[in-house]
Amino acid sequence: MITPPLDLQVMAAALRQGRLLNAASLGIGALTVLWWILRQVHGQDAGILWTCLVALGVAVALVQLYWALRVGLDAELLAAVGASAPDAAARDLDSSLVAVGLRSSARRVPARGWDARWRAMRRMLLRQALCIPVQLALLAAAGWAA
Repeated sequence: MITPPLDLQVMAAALRQGRLLNAASLGIGALTVLWWILRQVHGQDAGILWTCLVALGVAVALVQLYWALRVGLDAELLAAVGASAPDAAARDLDSSLVAVGLRSSARRVPARGWDARWRAMRRMLLRQALCIPVQLALLAAAGWAA
C-alpha cells in the first residue's frame, strides 16, 4: 500500500511530467496545422490521403490534450492532499469530487485504495504519452503522402 505524504508527493511529481508531454504534443500539432496552412496558401493540391492523415494528427493532439487535462488535475489533487493522512486524504478527495460533480455518489461507487488510484493515474499518463508517437507517425505518413 502506498503511504502519504512522501509517496503522494512522488506520485504528483511523476504526473506533473505530463506537462512536458503536453508541450511536445501541442508543438507537433502546431507544426501539423502550420503545414496544412502553408499548403493551402501556396495552392498545393493536398489530396484526400494527406488531408485525412493531417486531420487524424490534429485529432490525436486533441485526445492528448484531454489526457493532459486529466493527468494535470490528478497531479494538482495529489499535491493538495499530500500532507494529509492516507485514509483521510482518500475520503476527503472522494467527497470533494462528489461535491463538484466529478465523481458519482460515494454510495454507488466503492472507495478505491491508493494503489488502484495510482494504477489508474499511470494508465492515463501512459495514454497521454502514447499520443506523441502516433502523432509523429501520422505526420511522417503525411509527409510521405505529400
